[in-house]
This record gives sequence, C-alpha cells and structure tokens, in this order.
Amino acid sequence: PAADGTMRGGSVETRPLTAIPPGRSARITRVTNQDGEFLRFLADSGLRIGEPVTVEAHSSAAGCLRLTVAGQSLSIGLPAAGEILVTLD
Repeated sequence: PAADGTMRGGSVETRPLTAIPPGRSARITRVTNQDGEFLRFLADSGLRIGEPVTVEAHSSAAGCLRLTVAGQSLSIGLPAAGEILVTLD
C-alpha cells in the first residue's frame, strides 16, 4: 500500500469460479476458505494461486463444475468452487 493506505496499481476484479461461464478461462487469484484440509485438497488437485483453469461445464443438478487444469479434467463441487476467486484471462 501507499503511505496514505491506498493500494498501488489498478484494482483487479475477482469473482468466484462459479461465476465463470463454460468455455471461459480464468486464473486463480485467491481462496477464501483457509481450512488446511481444503487447501490441501486444492493443491493436490492442481488448483493453486496463479494457475489457469478453463470451465468446461456447469451442472446445477449435480452440484458441480467440470474444469480443465494443467491439461487434466477435474470435477469440483459448487460450494468448493465458490471459495475459489479468479480473474478472467
């Protein structure tokens, strides 16, 4: 931050992964759930800060998102995906 308390640089708009439409790519910028087990799950799944992801499909009926991360397909529940904040690429 600057001396007056404001943040330097432009502000980057983040949104939950659940808000990204199918076919769009985004980059993970923040995780709101800081529970250790949840963070380990994300890391083990390749979902790390800075990692690009592509949303392949939303399934409200099944309660999940299908993603591509590092060339691998991954399904994640909507509650978990809502804890992952991203910026559009």
